[in-house]
Amino acid sequence: MGVEAVIAMMVAALAFMMGYVAYYGRQHRLTGGRFELQSHRGGVSCAMWLMALTIVLLETGLPHPPLGQRSALFWVHLPLAASFLLLFLALRFRYTGLRTRRHRNLAYACLTLFVLALATGSVLLAGK
Repeated sequence: MGVEAVIAMMVAALAFMMGYVAYYGRQHRLTGGRFELQSHRGGVSCAMWLMALTIVLLETGLPHPPLGQRSALFWVHLPLAASFLLLFLALRFRYTGLRTRRHRNLAYACLTLFVLALATGSVLLAGK
């Protein structure tokens, strides 16, 4: 199994975890249950570790062309992925859901950035 296949599986697992986090975050908002909150928090922790491992594997496991030879899609993907990462970290460590309206709005923005980064990153990985 090549590095590309492992990265694809890690990205798929991260996509699943982001859906899991969103689902249980929404369920907690609707029900206020402890199980939903614990599931949401556990999913966030798992997603953070998966994201860190995926980034390390991407940066160390794949060859990268020089900056001047990268595709235009890379330059679209990079700000999306960086914005997603920063917003996800802010949601985890700064806007932790105690301020529910702000957390909810930022979470939807984070999910939107994730979907866009996932789409552009998948095309980039498919071209490798």
